[in-house]
Amino acid sequence: VVIVTVGSQMKYHAARGIGFLDLVEPVLEEVPELVILAVGPPASGLWASAAARWPGRLRPLGPCPDLATFFAAANLYLESYPVGSDMATLEGALSGLPVVRYHPPTQFSILGGAPEYLGDALLTPSNPTDFRATLVELCRSPANLERLGRLSRSRTLAVHGVDAWQRSLSE
Repeated sequence: VVIVTVGSQMKYHAARGIGFLDLVEPVLEEVPELVILAVGPPASGLWASAAARWPGRLRPLGPCPDLATFFAAANLYLESYPVGSDMATLEGALSGLPVVRYHPPTQFSILGGAPEYLGDALLTPSNPTDFRATLVELCRSPANLERLGRLSRSRTLAVHGVDAWQRSLSE
């Protein structure tokens, strides 16, 4: 199972004591076949240390201008945390990937809300235990990954696809 996450390095700095790496490392421990591709964060500092703990399985790749290859290689899109990336979420959903966004109840509104167009296709666990359980369950269920990916894509196209844009312009 391959997870892709996209965001500049600053979008992954810990907030209120919990960082992105704090959330994903327990999942890496529980799912030995999991690989996480992190597009944006360079392999330095905390990311280099974490990559050393998970050789070949946690890959901070630095900035990459073309995301299509990463989305094509992935089974799931994981939103950056604590600062999300709505455009990368949109691209992941359009690529047919299920989308998971960690969204604790104390999340600052300035950090972005859930993209409403995804509806129940967007999984938003609100605490580290539910986050781990959600990802572990998805990693162990290829059929569920495929179903949620198709749902993400169809919901996104219904709002952001060419036909939807043309309809909105004619209204």
